[in-house]
Amino acid sequence: MKHIAVVGNWHNAFVTAACLASFGHHVTLVNHTKTPWDQFPRLDIHEPGLDKLIVDARRQGRIHYTNLVDSPEDFNEVLADVVWLAIDTPLRYDDSPDVEPLIWALGCAQGRFRRAKLFVVGSQVPVGFCQDAEKRMGVPVACVPENMRIGSGVADFLEPERLVIGATDTLTVATIEALLRASAATKIVRCDLPTAEMIKHATNAMLATQISLANELAGIGEQYGVDNGIVAKALRMDRRIGSYAYVRAGLGFSGGTLPRDLRALQSAGRTHDVPSHIVDHVLDVNENVLGRVAGTIMKLLPPAPRTVCLMGYTYKAETDAIRRSPISEIVDRVGRLGRSVVQDGVQQDVNIVGYDPRFNGRYAELETLGIGPGHTPTWECFERKPDLPGGVDVFVVVAALPEFKRLDWSGRGPAVVYDLCGGVDREAVLAAGLGYKLIWQPAERVPA
Repeated sequence: MKHIAVVGNWHNAFVTAACLASFGHHVTLVNHTKTPWDQFPRLDIHEPGLDKLIVDARRQGRIHYTNLVDSPEDFNEVLADVVWLAIDTPLRYDDSPDVEPLIWALGCAQGRFRRAKLFVVGSQVPVGFCQDAEKRMGVPVACVPENMRIGSGVADFLEPERLVIGATDTLTVATIEALLRASAATKIVRCDLPTAEMIKHATNAMLATQISLANELAGIGEQYGVDNGIVAKALRMDRRIGSYAYVRAGLGFSGGTLPRDLRALQSAGRTHDVPSHIVDHVLDVNENVLGRVAGTIMKLLPPAPRTVCLMGYTYKAETDAIRRSPISEIVDRVGRLGRSVVQDGVQQDVNIVGYDPRFNGRYAELETLGIGPGHTPTWECFERKPDLPGGVDVFVVVAALPEFKRLDWSGRGPAVVYDLCGGVDREAVLAAGLGYKLIWQPAERVPA
């Protein structure tokens, strides 16, 4: 049993702290920001199993909290054996990782937790970061790249498909294995620090490449009436590709995880004058997907007046996190395309509304997406509604919420459902007299 200080204030830190406490360690969750916690915090997104782990750990006195930036007289010294950096690495405007908050937090933690003999970096960092940190701090550093998807983070931590441990010496590796209760059945990759960082980069670059390749192939296939779902099914049957390959064409990748690693690889290549042609193209393809989606929406719309309903505000169905959702980009692109159309001297704007039965009125988050005062659409368009809004010409299904599969589409025709994620019941849509178009597939019964 160890005393572990987990530094961070969002998904990575909460899941790491709760899971380490479930292993029997004493854990202190340490807020690294300048906005102090005055009571035990709650994660502001849904993560299955997390609440129970935290409740159990608090009941047993195995998890506490503190603030890294408290003044010395207010700071309760945590006698931590290990400091675990679990900050969700912020992104710059170009999606590259901003490691300055991590460097600052490590420096503060070194001064606050003077007993600690090991620092673990579980944050998403560019290759070379951990070696520099170890030199700077003069204590052993381990790189244990997190692999926790929002919506399945607890399961991913407790039952990992593999465990990557990067360290300078074997004693540090053994310490990490003991901390994580690694069993003989656990697939462990033991390596040095930069190799562990590169494994994280390589994993996300491979996933992103598969997604962009699938979308590029689907864009071509769509012009010939190709059933891209069957193409993906056939690819997965090839054992050289694999049954879990990300080869289903869709909206592309969003969120921060994949872009952050791709930008880090680009930067690492530029530093040493090594080109990254494939990574560059993967990002280009992904960025172009939303432009094609917006163009398709405009083609499906009738002459003015025109209304689009975006269904699902999050970047994937398994979470209620709104940040870095694609809806803001869709709103912007469709809005710009609508304003570019002038008929009889009148600008033909597109009215955009939203529907997400899980939305709970987090207006401040919507404002960060460009939705709110001074923007179009306004908050009112995206308030929680008990049912689909009426008067819609095109329903755009952005996130595959389970509720969408059970929707009653009666009375919504002659609208068209543009399904970006296979998120609705196609048969129910067609039976209700609506048109249907799955992304990258030919449209079915779309009104002329």
